[in-house]
Amino acid sequence: EMCIRDRWYQRRVHGVNTEKTHTSKYVLGIVDPVEKKIKLIEPDVFNLRQYCRNEQSSPMTNLLSSYKPNEQKTLLVEEFGTKKGKKKLQAMRNSVVEEEHISSSKEMKIIFEDKAGELQKRISEEDPNDLHTLIRQKREYLPEFDVNAKTAPEIYKINSIISPDEWSVLDVSELSNVVKKPHLLQKQRRFFHPLTFRYLEHLSKQPLERDTLTTKLKQTLYLNYMMKFYETLFFLKPLNDVSTETGIPLTIVKSITARFYDEIPLPDNKIKFSRSAVLTDKLICYIFILCLFIHDFQLNLVDLCQTMKYDLKKMQHYSREIGCTKLGGKSASTGGGEQAFFVQLKAPLRFLTKLRSVNRTKQSLESVVEKEALE
Repeated sequence: EMCIRDRWYQRRVHGVNTEKTHTSKYVLGIVDPVEKKIKLIEPDVFNLRQYCRNEQSSPMTNLLSSYKPNEQKTLLVEEFGTKKGKKKLQAMRNSVVEEEHISSSKEMKIIFEDKAGELQKRISEEDPNDLHTLIRQKREYLPEFDVNAKTAPEIYKINSIISPDEWSVLDVSELSNVVKKPHLLQKQRRFFHPLTFRYLEHLSKQPLERDTLTTKLKQTLYLNYMMKFYETLFFLKPLNDVSTETGIPLTIVKSITARFYDEIPLPDNKIKFSRSAVLTDKLICYIFILCLFIHDFQLNLVDLCQTMKYDLKKMQHYSREIGCTKLGGKSASTGGGEQAFFVQLKAPLRFLTKLRSVNRTKQSLESVVEKEALE
């Protein structure tokens, strides 16, 4: 033990004190303020630990054992805490609201209990396998569809994907001439998305009538615009600037952003257009269905997998949500060595799941649609 400036230190030796075990030497200097000299002492390897002689145990030691951990912290802060710590503790106490201090607390309890009961009742009554519930859920992210359609083109309404106003601004007069000449089409390749260009090459090899070709070219051109937005998760530019830079008509820009993007206000009267995961799923479904229209309702999922950057299992999930089924005999490799997995859309819709009860199984689709229309 030694005393330095009224503080007692106690040394603790570690290991064997031999010269072989020493990796370094320590020197302890003690200052003599009177003689103004420093006395150097070469000690053994030890650590100094400060302690108080005749230390008495605090009465708080036994008292804290009967308190909870949070209460112990509170007592310690009150006795030993800094001013800042005590202020935080007081602020926490002031933020606690006792139930008896709330005006109309009984009334608020009744309101919350009633709301909770309504929600629980709604959840218990809403059967996910019910036809009415399933159709309502599908309409949230799918284009307008008819469950009583007799043919594939009548299932989804093309006007709910491409509105009449958008259809009128789609100009394919120049594109119709380019498609007929493969060498000119190759020169225009940089203006199209890879998926769209692959579809244009397919259309150029098909013997289609003029009106049919014009319709499919307009659908393909609109698909090209949708793919540009699919690759853009969010943007801050005004819609007029987006239309000018991309060459997409302003009417189409406004329509796509209104359906597949959320508008987030920012300072300085700016707006951020952002697409959530739910809206991304909705956009993929619209793209999927538009591709079905272009390919006469038979589609190779491998093309979409390469474009959407999803695996085949994920695209199969989207196809089932839309109502497609696997096309038998077309899941092998193609002539070019690429893998192919074809699906088709046909009437009646196949995404409606089996019902649990016998009575619901006998329920007709017509009655469900009529009930939905009345609501």
